[in-house]
Amino acid sequence: MTLGVVEAEHQFITSLAESKPMRRPFEMRWPPQEPLPEAMRRRMCCLIPCYNVGKLCAPVIAECVRHAGRVVVVDDGSTDDTPVQIKQSAERFAGVVDVLTLTSNRGKGIALIRGFGHVLSRTDAEVIVTIDGDGQHRPGDIPRVALPALEDKADLVIAQRQFPPEIPRRSRFGNSLSYGVLSCAYRRTPRDTQCGLRAHRREFAAEMTRLLVGNRYDTEGRILMLALRERKRIAMPPIPAIYHGRNESSHYRPLPDSLRILAAFCTIVALPELGIPVDANGLFAGNARRRAEETRVQIA
Repeated sequence: MTLGVVEAEHQFITSLAESKPMRRPFEMRWPPQEPLPEAMRRRMCCLIPCYNVGKLCAPVIAECVRHAGRVVVVDDGSTDDTPVQIKQSAERFAGVVDVLTLTSNRGKGIALIRGFGHVLSRTDAEVIVTIDGDGQHRPGDIPRVALPALEDKADLVIAQRQFPPEIPRRSRFGNSLSYGVLSCAYRRTPRDTQCGLRAHRREFAAEMTRLLVGNRYDTEGRILMLALRERKRIAMPPIPAIYHGRNESSHYRPLPDSLRILAAFCTIVALPELGIPVDANGLFAGNARRRAEETRVQIA
């Protein structure tokens, strides 16, 4: 690792927020990586969902441009200055950054599915990397997450956050519940089921967008369950968990979102085992479809 990438990561992290991440020495057990060779970067697209993340998204977008040939940012109906930050970034990196705008907040799942659809229809990217827009993931971890998919060794790559002792309770609760439920049915379940830093082979992304409508945080759980059910190849590289302060930038709601994930498990895994046919969208499919039909996307 060169001095340049260390300095870049330091500038990225310090520019995210006034509060510093929780344990810099812990984080550096998995140091950030240099961008992959240009030929490999051109085969990648970063997809960044954003909702009321304000100034946090600008450095994320800038760093993703260093790691991928294309970047797609989805503004999920933000009401703060996030649209301004995204617009400025798109102007700064014209020709590389595409912007999708949902007219109102529809949920992370719908933002992701719309973003996947845009990447599949407007680019020839072989691998789509999703990364949160609030700085909870380091872009310097993109290479270790993308590489198994680029080498066609995995259909889905889910980064496995290595948590410091002071992890926020709401993050511990949601992850523990999801892993506990899923591991009962699938031995290959990643211990960190909810990490948003992921890489998807184009073929799997196309299957996802065909089967899933998109909802809220349970959509990422449904994507994982789909991969497990269909016996897709899953890679699980370690990365450090990063939390700013008390993780205020996260919009994850421990109880309702965990219940959605539990409902998804029942409909995707449990009911089919009982011979009851359901689709991959499960109990919330009707509401999700209505929200998706109401959602209009503007490509900035």
